[in-house]
Amino acid sequence: MHLTSEEHRGENGVHGKNGHELDLKYKQALESNLRDILGKSHYTIEELIKKLLLNEEQAYKVFKKVPREPEGITREEVIFKLLGNRYYL
Repeated sequence: MHLTSEEHRGENGVHGKNGHELDLKYKQALESNLRDILGKSHYTIEELIKKLLLNEEQAYKVFKKVPREPEGITREEVIFKLLGNRYYL
């Protein structure tokens, strides 16, 4: 999602003094979208790179310490990590 400078840093932007609700709204929308996009229970890093159009180097760095099961990284671990180790819904 692309934000204008005002939406990002303005008084009512996500980092502005009145932007907490907007910030939460965007984070909830992202979590909802990730839940829609990630339909399988487990993913490899390679699958996540393709499915979410992630930068390969960044993806390996972000997910290198995430616990893995034999089938891969769980959908919930992926969402949790991409949302900054929090859930918003």
